[in-house]
Amino acid sequence: MYYTAENGKIIDTIRQQIENWNNENLITENEYFTLLACLIETVPFYANVSGVYAAFQKQWDPRAVKKLQLRPIETVKNKKQNFSYNDNSVNLLEQVNADIFYLDPPYNQRQYAPNYHLMETIAKYDNPEIKGVTGMRNYENQKSLFCNPETGLQELYKIAKNGKYKTLILSYNTEGIMPKQKIISVLEQFGTVELIEFDYLRFKSNSNGDSKHKKYIQEQLYILKRY
Repeated sequence: MYYTAENGKIIDTIRQQIENWNNENLITENEYFTLLACLIETVPFYANVSGVYAAFQKQWDPRAVKKLQLRPIETVKNKKQNFSYNDNSVNLLEQVNADIFYLDPPYNQRQYAPNYHLMETIAKYDNPEIKGVTGMRNYENQKSLFCNPETGLQELYKIAKNGKYKTLILSYNTEGIMPKQKIISVLEQFGTVELIEFDYLRFKSNSNGDSKHKKYIQEQLYILKRY
């Protein structure tokens, strides 16, 4: 019950058409990935989930029963050559040289891959072997070391030490599993560190009613300016 039968067929038809055009060399590589991005950006608006794809809702959400219509993505023309990578960030440290590194790793023990496995399947379209009621695909090789506080700090150290950047920005929050002082201790070995914190409404919080009943967390930006 991730999608209605009708929307599932629409998604699959669009995905097959994109793949066929690509296999027949009727579209360029950029057009292929742009069309994939349009589909992947569209499908969450019709998904019968609470936020992630670890499980589907047992009753149909009103948005899920609407007929899916493909939405174009917004494109930005910056008149520069742009690169996108699909790899562990630590593996890219020798390849990427930038003014700013912006890191937005997992905050807790929950891995991203099983929470977005359906998006992964739509993107890869690889007919994976799946398990369980939720159709989970194997994500053994996609686990992030940031989902453990000790290995997360080790990964942060590698990026801060070996990365080619002028400024490194780590997006985190006060409920993250890596402690604030340990993050600062890692980063300040390589430059000056500024921490900016601000209130942010919890994802699952009810935003209705009196504001005093809203539940906030502290979002954090650790800004490292390299020596």
